[in-house]
Amino acid sequence: MKKKRSIDILRIGILLIIAMCAVSIAPAATAQETPFVINGYISNANGIVCDNPNVNITNMDTGESWYAKNSSESNCYLLMLTNGTDLNAGDVLRFDVTSPNGRQAKSVEHTVTLAEVNDGGIFDFSVTLEYVNTNTWYVDDDGSEYPNPNFNTIGKAISAAYDGDTIKVYAGSYTSITVDKTLTLQGVDRPVIDAENVKSVAAVNITAPCVLLKGFKIINTGRGGYGVHVKEVNNVVIEDNLIDGCFGGVWFDYCHGGTLKENNISNCWSGYGLYYTMGDNTIYLNDFINNSDGNVFSPNGVNIWNTTEEITYTYQSSTFTDYMGNYWDDYTGEDANGDGIGDTPYDTNLMNPGANYDDYPLKMEFENYFQPTPTPTPTPTPTPTPTPTPTPTPTPTPTPFI
Repeated sequence: MKKKRSIDILRIGILLIIAMCAVSIAPAATAQETPFVINGYISNANGIVCDNPNVNITNMDTGESWYAKNSSESNCYLLMLTNGTDLNAGDVLRFDVTSPNGRQAKSVEHTVTLAEVNDGGIFDFSVTLEYVNTNTWYVDDDGSEYPNPNFNTIGKAISAAYDGDTIKVYAGSYTSITVDKTLTLQGVDRPVIDAENVKSVAAVNITAPCVLLKGFKIINTGRGGYGVHVKEVNNVVIEDNLIDGCFGGVWFDYCHGGTLKENNISNCWSGYGLYYTMGDNTIYLNDFINNSDGNVFSPNGVNIWNTTEEITYTYQSSTFTDYMGNYWDDYTGEDANGDGIGDTPYDTNLMNPGANYDDYPLKMEFENYFQPTPTPTPTPTPTPTPTPTPTPTPTPTPTPFI
């Protein structure tokens, strides 16, 4: 009996040693053994939160697919996989995400890591959607430039459009507008937006992010009204517009990431060409001319006043490559090397001198630095000279015998 007990103890000891060795040499586990959490946040293409997103997650290695929980009051999604779900390090998960109306979507893939398996989840996996199924709307005030347009006013087109759509506006005269969706507004043949001298009303009031306003002539705002007022939204682009005869030109009002380029802002009769409050925007290749109270006014904010990359341009028949700023009609600096860029920076801040400079002020309006490429004249096809038809030799009439 004593011998059997000793043998049993020995067997148990051997089994324990084998088990310990097996643990020490076994590869690290890669399969999910506890509940696994996947969560994150969904944003629209314009950066605004997308509440109630549709999130489907598929394991591309096993074919299993799950729908994440969502909420109409939040852009957060949550998926909790229970014990026993086949999920391993190295598996590829595909996230198919759409907005509630289906007009924005994005598909992305993610490879599960061993650390995520051990930590019990993929946390804060966020996705920014992209526009799909976008529309282009056509506006013509009288149908003379674009027959059978969708609308005869810009405001009606904005009301009908969805985020990500494009509105093409043909030559004509239009009244003030508010752009409260992420849209591209493209003027064709320089349509006019006339604010009709209404007090404290902007000709174009932008309250949505990521708007592009391009190709318009903007005129006639009343006292207190700016040609374009961008209010507390980011990443707005104002490009290639003529803003003339307004109280003030452009007002960046607590905005970030905006771009003001290739505009002519002139004849502001009581305000400033550009007014900005708290923001960091990029401003280059604009003409500021004859603005009664000054070209720029800002109590605060720091902007970039030139191109972010060197570009090639032509000035007085010579070609140069450099950064380029803006044209300021009151700039008096010299241009010793004749490259069309002033040698001394232009102080852009009248209220706080020394806070902001255009380091590459232009000596002429920006249009003079980019000559249009001439359309080549086609070489005429020579008219082939016709080959003359040879005149046949007449057959002589035989002389009759007498």
